[in-house]
Amino acid sequence: MAEIVAETKKGGNTVGCLSVLGDRALRNSLLGIAIPIALQNLLTYMTSMMDTVMLGQLGEVELSGASLANQFGTIYMVLTFGVASGANVLLSQYWGKGDTASIRSILAVAYRVALLLSLLFTAAAFLFPQAILSCFTPDREVIAAGAGYLLGMVLMVDYYGYGVLTVLVFYFARRSPWPWLLQLAGLGVINLGMMGGMQFSLSLFGRVWELPQQGLALLALLPIWLYNGRPGRASRPLRLACYAFYPVHMAVLVFLWRMGSGV
Repeated sequence: MAEIVAETKKGGNTVGCLSVLGDRALRNSLLGIAIPIALQNLLTYMTSMMDTVMLGQLGEVELSGASLANQFGTIYMVLTFGVASGANVLLSQYWGKGDTASIRSILAVAYRVALLLSLLFTAAAFLFPQAILSCFTPDREVIAAGAGYLLGMVLMVDYYGYGVLTVLVFYFARRSPWPWLLQLAGLGVINLGMMGGMQFSLSLFGRVWELPQQGLALLALLPIWLYNGRPGRASRPLRLACYAFYPVHMAVLVFLWRMGSGV
């Protein structure tokens, strides 16, 4: 069994020797940290994968354009990951010392650098999408197709931007005299007005109403309003099921799509 030996000497005495693979408590702690991080990265890349699957049906030009736009996004992700990794090294040292003031200072600097990077990349992609993609290929047709995809990434025209708006609705409504009313109104505007989407028919009061399917998301407010603020019963199977839900249901959707299209 491979061992990672860590020795700390203090006053000539060896404090300890640690076997990572043999220490069950430490191994479980590491897995508890590593698995959620790995799943988060998996979800991020699955989004790009689904884009690739759908764009592949349009043609090679669109697929190549999306691939170029994703390369620009990958550069941004690598830079922010580097900032976060460097900050984590410092944070772990000060956490061991119990120096919370330094931890707050490091986090503030890391957040500011990450925000500055996001603003720079957003501005560059919004103002010069074709110039950016021309650094990767001279093909004008591919650049034109990729520029539209890049602008879509900048505007976050799917759940990203609307997710931020949803968080803001809950944030600003938390101290209101009628938080439930502001939440209902805000989420109604987002889900019924801004997102829209496919419609479904509802017969009510002798009339047929055409409502967006996204409006069903408003039903999520019911368990939120009924939450009493106390943690529920700890359940390892339920926690693992929550981790697995997104990738599993994406795989099911891909399977159903392939079955329906006969691919």
